[in-house]
Amino acid sequence: MNILITTTAFTALFCGAAFAQSSDIAHEAHRFVNNASAVSHVNSSTHENLPDRINKNSTPSFSEMNEHERAIVAHSFMNNSPSYAHQKMIEEHKKMLSESGENSKTFSSSFNELNAGEKAALVHEQVNNAGAEAHQTQARKLRGLYSSR
Repeated sequence: MNILITTTAFTALFCGAAFAQSSDIAHEAHRFVNNASAVSHVNSSTHENLPDRINKNSTPSFSEMNEHERAIVAHSFMNNSPSYAHQKMIEEHKKMLSESGENSKTFSSSFNELNAGEKAALVHEQVNNAGAEAHQTQARKLRGLYSSR
């Protein structure tokens, strides 16, 4: 009985190793087929090998990014991100990001130090659908209302 269990375990191990090697070969083959530009082949062959160590202190999380940085990431990860339209949108967001960086005010105050209008505007800008026009309009109104006082 022990021989049967041992044989089964070794067979499973060797089959798994053989499958892993063949899937790596198949993964590389996606780059060399006749229709290599097809979406499925492009997606299969463009997996990037990320470095083992990423400095998380220098890389902001998605929630820490502003709207243009989020848009750049979103357009970069779409299925057809190499398309002209997405590349054009990425470039536009990069342009707006550099322009907003020059014109933006940096606040180093804590949430408790903000006035009521700033607090309310900040909440509108941090909700899940903060990019919605209603939230953006409300945030602008609140900031304008409390800044004029």
